[in-house]
Amino acid sequence: MTTEKIITKSDVKILELTPEELQKCITFNDNQHASYHFMIITEEDGKREFHERLQEPCYGGLRKYKATHGEEATDDHSKPGDLRHPFPKGEPVGLCVTFNSYDNKLSEEFERLVRFAFSDQSPMIKGFLSSKNIEFTRHSKTNCISGVIVKSTDGDPTTLVNLLRIISRKFPRSYQHVETTKKLFDKGLTEYELFSQLMYFYLNIGPNVSEDQYVLRSSQFSLEKHINGDVNIFTKGSFRQRFDYSRKFVQDLMLAEKGENLGIKFRDTYNRLLKESNSKDPEEIYVRTVKEMFNVAA
Repeated sequence: MTTEKIITKSDVKILELTPEELQKCITFNDNQHASYHFMIITEEDGKREFHERLQEPCYGGLRKYKATHGEEATDDHSKPGDLRHPFPKGEPVGLCVTFNSYDNKLSEEFERLVRFAFSDQSPMIKGFLSSKNIEFTRHSKTNCISGVIVKSTDGDPTTLVNLLRIISRKFPRSYQHVETTKKLFDKGLTEYELFSQLMYFYLNIGPNVSEDQYVLRSSQFSLEKHINGDVNIFTKGSFRQRFDYSRKFVQDLMLAEKGENLGIKFRDTYNRLLKESNSKDPEEIYVRTVKEMFNVAA
């Protein structure tokens, strides 16, 4: 494991799409669904291809496996039985990802969070290197944000896949979660602070946060690493270099030997602020707790 940069800035390749190719991505992302939709863009022998993956169970198709690729697989992990398509041949130069939705009407709150997630202030920036490498698409009928085009695949693949996983599983989609997110923003929570909270927990107001099943209570996370975007790198190369993201360590980007148990820290901080405060409003205490936890303005 290393925290060194994967590739120098001078080596970064940025995908330039023709108007027809861009429209292809927009049309693809119009097809929003509750499951996972993504399209891997490859180049080989001067030819560009778009490999559609529809109604996938997860993002596991964004890597190779020994069962399908033999020694070309760079990470030793068994292939899930529900993946239908092997990783394509060629140089992966771009990625088009549809934001899963039930009604093609993702909220303004969702968009605020996702734009921050792919911004230069994101703790996950090593997955896409720069906001200049990101282009969002809008649904042709609802005009709501529908997906993202990652135009440089020279970042860390494990960081990028973990970011996509967080967006797909934790960002507000249901009416209840959208309304809760609105209230939290109105009470002063920033995009950075709420995104940081959602990196580790589900949206649940109260002292006993609902932890991501992949973020074990015994795990030790470093808030200093989080604040500095200093992710652990588990991959020896980039997505474009055909290196596989780590399924085993995808959730461990901010793990540290002397880190903190964030579930316990959140609970103890919430209960202390509740005891000290004249307010008993759970949302207000939640906002103050998150601010104290992640303690840096966006």
